[in-house]
Amino acid sequence: MMQFCGNKLDKKDFFGKSDPFLVFYRSNEDGTFTICHKTEVVKNTLNPVWQAFKIPVRALCNGDYDRTIKIEVYDWDRDGR
Repeated sequence: MMQFCGNKLDKKDFFGKSDPFLVFYRSNEDGTFTICHKTEVVKNTLNPVWQAFKIPVRALCNGDYDRTIKIEVYDWDRDGR
């Protein structure tokens, strides 16, 4: 079970807020990354708190607790950018 929050994120929207969401990637044997989870979008905030979620260890790191995990924060936009 994991839960994440953000603090003082960059203002990315016209009105000075953001609609952030997280994307989790697991590393592959060849050095590439594969998406393994996306959070919900938290609207109009620079201090988001995402809902707690479960992700199987196998999906996140294939059971290798030393494997790199990459997490990126994005700003959702209605037009898909």
